[in-house]
Amino acid sequence: MAQLTILVCGLANSVVLANGLGVSGRGELSIAMLWPTLLANVGSLGLIESTLFFSSQGSNESLNAVFGNALVGTLILSAVFVSLGYVLLPVVLSAQSVYLIMVSRAFLIFVPFGMFLGHEANILRAHLKIIHFNILRLIIPVGSLLVAITFLLLGHLSIEIVIVSHVCLGVLALIYGTLLLFGTGLITNIRINPSLMTKMLTYGIKVFLGTISSLANLRLDQVLLTTIVSPTEFGLYVVAAKLASISSMLAEVVTMVAVPKIGQAQDLSKRIAALISTFRKFWWLTVGLKILFSAAIPIALPLIYGADFAPAVPICLLLVLGSLFWDAKLLLAGGAQIINKPTYGSIAEGIAVVFTIVLLAFLIPTLGITGAAITSLVAYAISAFYLFWQIASLDGVSFWDLFIASECLRKIA
Repeated sequence: MAQLTILVCGLANSVVLANGLGVSGRGELSIAMLWPTLLANVGSLGLIESTLFFSSQGSNESLNAVFGNALVGTLILSAVFVSLGYVLLPVVLSAQSVYLIMVSRAFLIFVPFGMFLGHEANILRAHLKIIHFNILRLIIPVGSLLVAITFLLLGHLSIEIVIVSHVCLGVLALIYGTLLLFGTGLITNIRINPSLMTKMLTYGIKVFLGTISSLANLRLDQVLLTTIVSPTEFGLYVVAAKLASISSMLAEVVTMVAVPKIGQAQDLSKRIAALISTFRKFWWLTVGLKILFSAAIPIALPLIYGADFAPAVPICLLLVLGSLFWDAKLLLAGGAQIINKPTYGSIAEGIAVVFTIVLLAFLIPTLGITGAAITSLVAYAISAFYLFWQIASLDGVSFWDLFIASECLRKIA
């Protein structure tokens, strides 16, 4: 329910901001927030994920050390990456206005708050404080939506208001999380443990190296677009990407529910059979839903976001088609882990990154945001077909088993 609320708030906020700021303003806001947000995600070097692992180990004393190490790590890493961002932003955003560079630099203040919020959330998650964990996650998306609606109705919605409110909500969430951890007794004092810090960093970097390719696949197109295209073009792309992402909600839910269920099968052959059967049903259901979703886009997008965003329709259609293969990859990569083939997903991510980098270098300068959408489609399709090929290479499995039930194949033969 919390995840659904976050998704709904994200979509609603996107609509409010698009209508309140216009195409160019929506693009400027996204450009200003993209790089600092990216630095907050990348800058932890996997330490946030490490906090989740080590928080579930040992006593309260060790948890105090995890919290203290997370605090020190956040202060050091955020100082490094904020400084790096301050220096690099004028370079990477050289195609944008001085004002936009200044706003993006100002938003760098969010980086340490964003980092440490991740640590606090994972401590709550590790100790199954799910209600508190979800409340903490909801503060920023729900608060951002309420602020955007309020200032839109007042007629004073602006980029500055959104940036300031986001930082304030980050501070509020951080205070709430800290009071919660101490109030529930999970944290009783702050300790620093250098040997534990070494273990946390070692574990974190391993996780970071495994997830950076996934982050690159999701963000690299937008990152490169900010260095070339105008805010107006970027605003169209952001809206198209946001709307297209809705069509992938089913994949996230199915993967979360189906993969553990596949793992309950008694032996490997039954797990493989369960994975193929699940994927086949999921594929055709997804194809049908994507067709219906695509048919609605030419009417729904301008209606929801405004007529000025109508040029985003073809971009959105390309991204929806690409998301079909992304969704397939998501389920098959999760299933591959259950059948003890974890490298399948990692290699698929790596393949997508390589094609993304190469194609973006050629297509963005010539085709702009259309080139970015085509890149996503091709990269996701190639990585998905790699997984199709790998799963089909398993004993007793053929390529067509992924899409047509064996009984149907026998009838055709």
